[in-house]
Amino acid sequence: MICVRSTCFKCGPCRPKWMKMVDNLYSGSPQDTNNHNKLIHYCLHQPDKLDRIAKYLHLRLSQDLSRRYDQNISISVKAIDKLIQVCHGHRLVLAISFLKMIQLLLETNRMDLQIMASKSFVEFSKIDDDSPNYHKECNEILDHFAAMAHASFSNPQERNAVRVAGIQGIQGVVRKMVSDQLILEVHESNMDKIVLPLLFNMCDKFELDSNSNESQCDPSQEAVYVFEDIVRQASYTNIKPVVTSILTHLDNHKLWDPCDFPLLIFQYLLDSLKTTQVAHSLVKQLVAHLSLHESDFTLSERTSLVQVIGLVVISLAKGAIGPDVFHNFKSLLQILKASIDKTSQYLIPNNLHLMIPIENYLVNVSFKRQLSIL
Repeated sequence: MICVRSTCFKCGPCRPKWMKMVDNLYSGSPQDTNNHNKLIHYCLHQPDKLDRIAKYLHLRLSQDLSRRYDQNISISVKAIDKLIQVCHGHRLVLAISFLKMIQLLLETNRMDLQIMASKSFVEFSKIDDDSPNYHKECNEILDHFAAMAHASFSNPQERNAVRVAGIQGIQGVVRKMVSDQLILEVHESNMDKIVLPLLFNMCDKFELDSNSNESQCDPSQEAVYVFEDIVRQASYTNIKPVVTSILTHLDNHKLWDPCDFPLLIFQYLLDSLKTTQVAHSLVKQLVAHLSLHESDFTLSERTSLVQVIGLVVISLAKGAIGPDVFHNFKSLLQILKASIDKTSQYLIPNNLHLMIPIENYLVNVSFKRQLSIL
């Protein structure tokens, strides 16, 4: 009897009850929630079957993707979403299969399924509980969301929809990992995947469809929102990889000149910081970057970086003044003055006027700082 049951496990009347209940989801009208409610009720009273149910939903999704049964795909995702929402004490059992299902949807390269995956994952990321370590699974999913954020469809509406979904997915990954003990490792190893797509969309200008809702379909606005949210979650210790990714992006894409975009990015960053202590470490990092690239940056690029440093220094003036802050400000002035002196040696007299922006900015920042100390 056992052998017969094992060979006919997935056939007709030999199927176990939990499998029949899952299969019933795909019969009848998709709008009928009765079978979904029955499955939820069964799972709440038989939690030991959750692992099998989740794996079976993953199997059904895999089969339906290969057969392109779009209606069944939607039903499978809806079912696993509901189970994760209601089965509070057994999410770990469901989460592994859920993340595999999200991975399958993202790998299809179909716009509609990728957007579906993003929406499902974002809802999953909002669940506030003791999250286990999803580092490996989320790392793979992050690659797909980053690629979506760089989508280049010729149709502006489709492109914007996919990019917004990718950006929201990136935020979901960060949100899910924040409570994890590996938060520092995750941020440092994946920060380029997180920050660079956001900067790309913040820099890019999009052609919005006239019939679309701008607040929902503008990747640039969504990128700003997610960027500020990530910075707010960053602490004194892990703000450095965020800034490193920003500086790398500005360097590699020659975005220091003109200075409008760098100033905008760092203004967003400063507005989102919780304490001036974080801004204090930011000054050190920017000054070190200026010193490192003093020889290979053009005068305009150095001027732009000086303006960014000045923006941060002025924000520091709003906080308390201590000996460490004053010492770093003094070092900053020395480095900037040395940079100005070195540059002026190589400028012919007719081009000395190019130094005026740096000198004026240095005097302006110094004057404001001295006023704050007094």
